[in-house]
Amino acid sequence: MIRAAIIEKVRGFIEEITPFDNDEVVSETLIDELLNDSDTEMRRKIPIHLIEPAYFSTVALIDNADGTGFIGLPADFLRLHSFKMSEWKRTICEAISEAHPKYKLQQSTVTRGGTIKPVVVIRWAQSYTNIGCLQTQVFEATASQKIFTVTEFVLTDDYMVWVGGVLTSLGHNRSGNIVTFPVGLPEGTEVVIAN
Repeated sequence: MIRAAIIEKVRGFIEEITPFDNDEVVSETLIDELLNDSDTEMRRKIPIHLIEPAYFSTVALIDNADGTGFIGLPADFLRLHSFKMSEWKRTICEAISEAHPKYKLQQSTVTRGGTIKPVVVIRWAQSYTNIGCLQTQVFEATASQKIFTVTEFVLTDDYMVWVGGVLTSLGHNRSGNIVTFPVGLPEGTEVVIAN
């Protein structure tokens, strides 16, 4: 059934149960928004084998040079279907969250996953625009850029760094107003440093 037909059926059902004749009471925009929410919720709950996977670019891959790394997820990401880095021996079909007991094991080089038994952690990081950062400086990385110097304000010990839209507390060092990554970032990667 196409979207327009669904909207017409919904309008018909609503008109049967409400005494209103005004079209604005049940606008097509409202029904459309509810359909979007329903679609999102359905895709989060249906069995994974019924979902057609969408592919996304790993251009913003950040390698921490210690066997760990991260990739910024697309804004429309709903859930993990499967994920495999080129050097991994197997595909991962289930990700864990930071609340999972296995997450703490990833902090140690002895107990963390590796290429044979990799672990994928989904981190829902907040954007610097909605957590109340008072001062931010946005950079666009040049090819293999490792060093970012904040010139617009003085960094405090409570500074935060977003790479490719993902808040990260690992994989960089700070000395004064200079933030350094162990490996160069891909060209065009957005880096935001904030207090």
